[in-house]
Amino acid sequence: MENDSRKRARVDSPLDDVVICLTGLAHDVKKQLHDMIESLGGRYTRDFNIDTNTHLIAGVARGAKYDLAKSHSHIHVVKPSWLLACSKEGNRVEERAHLLDSEAKTEDKTQVDSGSLAIQVELLLNDGNMLCSVFKNCRFYLLGFEEHADFKKALGKLIRRGMGTIYWELNEEITTLVLHKSCDISLRKAAKAVTECHMNLPSAVSPAWVVDSYKAGSNMPTGQYPPTEPVQNTEIAPPIPSKPSRKLFQKMNSNSTIFRGCLFSLSRMAPPPWAVDFESKEQEALIKSHGGQILSLKLLDAIRVDAGSGRLRRMCYVVCWGGRSDMNLNPFLSELQRKDLCTLIKVTPVWLKACVAAQKRLPTDTLALALAPQPWPLRRLDSSISIVLSGFTSTQKLAITKLIEAIGGRITGDMTKSNTHLICHEGSSSPKVEKASQWGIHIVTLEWLEHVIEHGLRGKQKDKGGCEFRFSFKAKNT
Repeated sequence: MENDSRKRARVDSPLDDVVICLTGLAHDVKKQLHDMIESLGGRYTRDFNIDTNTHLIAGVARGAKYDLAKSHSHIHVVKPSWLLACSKEGNRVEERAHLLDSEAKTEDKTQVDSGSLAIQVELLLNDGNMLCSVFKNCRFYLLGFEEHADFKKALGKLIRRGMGTIYWELNEEITTLVLHKSCDISLRKAAKAVTECHMNLPSAVSPAWVVDSYKAGSNMPTGQYPPTEPVQNTEIAPPIPSKPSRKLFQKMNSNSTIFRGCLFSLSRMAPPPWAVDFESKEQEALIKSHGGQILSLKLLDAIRVDAGSGRLRRMCYVVCWGGRSDMNLNPFLSELQRKDLCTLIKVTPVWLKACVAAQKRLPTDTLALALAPQPWPLRRLDSSISIVLSGFTSTQKLAITKLIEAIGGRITGDMTKSNTHLICHEGSSSPKVEKASQWGIHIVTLEWLEHVIEHGLRGKQKDKGGCEFRFSFKAKNT
């Protein structure tokens, strides 16, 4: 009986006789590994002691702890992968396959950073309870991972677990470029060209965006995760040319006709520092890649001729942002309006992105808050705000989603406890309302979003606890 109980103890606590110290790892990674050590029956110490510790788990092959441990043969110096393997097998595995080689190229900071991030990816993959569909609308292309095959494989697994799609060749479907820190300058230039010329205007992000989005259960603002500074490395040949393939963009443009025959003009009022701004070049690239034309003197002459000959009346979309716009400040628009030469329609940069996503031109009254210009600049939304929608049509959802993304907020398809706000359409009777009440999630109307975009989270009255109670969905529908 005593032998059986000892066997069970070894199975339940495979690291019963193991005392581990961690070094060279990020604080949050250390915390997760400490929890894992305890769950396997082991112990950990924050200080390294050659008389107590049996293992040193190190992120890099250098440092005082590493040098001391390597000088004592009875101490196992291993990578974090050893602990992950023990957790996966439910047993203590051989250290031999996970030894940290002192000759490993850890002097390169990119390898150190990637190693820490790779551990976080492995920990997320190890957590079978952490499943989500955060990437279900994302289509990825990975760049610069040739020297980091294991990390690329693990990151790919995480993306697919989040319902994302990975393409191994550039195509017109891509929405997100993930650049490894080791990318050289020529590769980064190629990626930048893709983000500017591709029909979807994909975002270029670091791998940390994938990890943090998966943890949060919703897409983090991509602007907070730009690819890190390039590392000079002429030995690695870029997998795509420094200039994107003309054939590729011809294929994209041949399928992008939603703005064909339409004229566009940009009207930017310089917004204050706290407000959202949009890149004019980005808007022009999006318009041109989908068949639109930017209003010019030559096109204005053509419109005059068309108007005089009674030809079909053309449409000109005025993309406005930054506050109340005045078309009289633009001489081209002023003449078009004064002489009634074409139909002028005011829209927003959000309208452009929503149209591209829907693959059709949307009426601005589908959701005026997002698609039609407002007389005030759009305030940024705190990234801690996580929104889910209920009761809206698919087109309205699309417009609201693009608006929230543009102002820096987060939006999820499914409701989880990590959400902070549920925005309901008037008259909605979704079961999400009851669940949101149980989880303590703010349940508000669309007017709340409009109010905070204009006045901020505390609202016009500067309420200390926020202005959600003024736009409560329950109060309005009781």
